[in-house]
Amino acid sequence: MESTELRSRLRLEAFTIGYIGRFVQEKGIFDLLKAVSQIKSKFNLLMVGSGRLKYKIKVEGRRLGILERIRILDSFPSSRVPDYINCMDCLV
Repeated sequence: MESTELRSRLRLEAFTIGYIGRFVQEKGIFDLLKAVSQIKSKFNLLMVGSGRLKYKIKVEGRRLGILERIRILDSFPSSRVPDYINCMDCLV
């Protein structure tokens, strides 16, 4: 799938920071949320994965005032990972 088509479907109009991995404490998920909450310009945070912290990510995003900028997607086959990486301007 073309990255522009996928970006449009995911509503990624602004600079997009991406994360692909497990939603677990050891991955520094909450450090990432805190860091991106300091960004003053428009951005999207595209998070792809699964794990026990998925709900807490949404809660923390709301607390930090960035929930509307976060897109959380469930895991998908590894063959589709390049399509999603191509939608990101920065992968962390």
